[in-house]
Amino acid sequence: MTPYQLLLSTVNVAKIHEERLREALSCLENILPINEIKLAELNKEGRAFLDMMAVRYAKLQDLIGSKIFALLLEVMAEPVESNRFLDTLAHLEKIGILESMNFWIDLRSVRNFIAHEYPEEPELLVKNINNLYECSLKLLTFWEKLQQEIHGLQKR
Repeated sequence: MTPYQLLLSTVNVAKIHEERLREALSCLENILPINEIKLAELNKEGRAFLDMMAVRYAKLQDLIGSKIFALLLEVMAEPVESNRFLDTLAHLEKIGILESMNFWIDLRSVRNFIAHEYPEEPELLVKNINNLYECSLKLLTFWEKLQQEIHGLQKR
């Protein structure tokens, strides 16, 4: 399998996470952004879609960061000076794939918050859910642009 074929195969896995994330967001559109009252009234199905949003966000963000970025740079024949992830992000920023390293670092940090639940602190939980929602939208917008970049490589 060529590096480009491997990249496309990994993109196909990411599309599954994207699809499920979009499904969760669609099912939650009437309650997001959420507040403490909506959270307290949330039924079992709504909680399941919140979990689905969190899991699929984490999977998509992780797959892009851990595999797709490296494969993309390999296919583009863009050498990165070291194996440090921050160097990879800096290089992606330099070549215009990322608007800034901080954009990706911020998206990545959201995963830390969604890994923890705060049932005794509903205000914090609401804040984290709303942050996840906003970052999900940003991640999906970025992912759309990244896919265009990836498919544009085929024409080279």
